[in-house]
Amino acid sequence: MNISQYYRAAGYDPFDVAIPLTFHIKTSSDPEYARFEQEFKRNEFSKCNQNVWIIKPGENTNRGSGIQVANTLQEIKTIIRQFAQSSGDRTTIV
Repeated sequence: MNISQYYRAAGYDPFDVAIPLTFHIKTSSDPEYARFEQEFKRNEFSKCNQNVWIIKPGENTNRGSGIQVANTLQEIKTIIRQFAQSSGDRTTIV
């Protein structure tokens, strides 16, 4: 929130300069997952040729517990499924 307020006060969109693209996903059938998948595919053929994503549990975590890095859609989908199964209502941040 502080980063967002700072950049907006300076006349910048914080998502353009400081906050990475983020998706809060409940399951792989969630509409938010569909938005992520669309972005993943859009980046798949980018000039940098790197489509690396950070995936972490959405609730009740700290100290980096559960954070994973993946670069394929199948890996990410598997991680999301694991987080959902581990505690029922747990969501995933990508």
